[in-house]
Amino acid sequence: MVQCKTLPNGVRIVTEEMAHVHSTSIGIWINAGSRNETAKENGIAHFIEHMLFKGTDTMNAQDIAVRFDRFGGHVNAFTSKEYTCFYTKVLERHAEEAVSLLTDMFFRSEFLEEEIERERQVIIEEIRMVEDTADDVVHDLLDVAAFGEHSIGRPILGTEASINHLRGKIYSILWSGNIDQRTSSFQLPVE
Repeated sequence: MVQCKTLPNGVRIVTEEMAHVHSTSIGIWINAGSRNETAKENGIAHFIEHMLFKGTDTMNAQDIAVRFDRFGGHVNAFTSKEYTCFYTKVLERHAEEAVSLLTDMFFRSEFLEEEIERERQVIIEEIRMVEDTADDVVHDLLDVAAFGEHSIGRPILGTEASINHLRGKIYSILWSGNIDQRTSSFQLPVE
């Protein structure tokens, strides 16, 4: 049975217990994706998704990977038009540590200048790979045909131009939805 509880700070906890399963899936779902971006910000949600894996004030990117690997955990993320999600799958006995790691990544990521620049190049390569894949291109073209200049018509990854315009030190990114913008906000200035 699926249960939903809303905490006093507005965070919703959704659970479903399955007695025969001995693993746990944990996710942080943000009610913001590429649809929440302006044309100049196109790709910023996906950029931030990448940056949360680059290190916090307590661990670097390698530490994050090693700590999840140590207990056989799988950690990943995705950005869609509507949502951004950070998730992990672990054996139930490692759930508490997995939650601790995932929330550390989410709330304490550092967004170091050198990592931002390195990740910019990774994302540009990702965009180029998508542009070389016909079945990805056709979906982007369909979105443009259906939605035109609306944010839903733009690619989730952004474009090379929009990613190159996201410059400078990260100050705050205003996530809409269920995250308190006063305490969980990051933003890449746009040139």
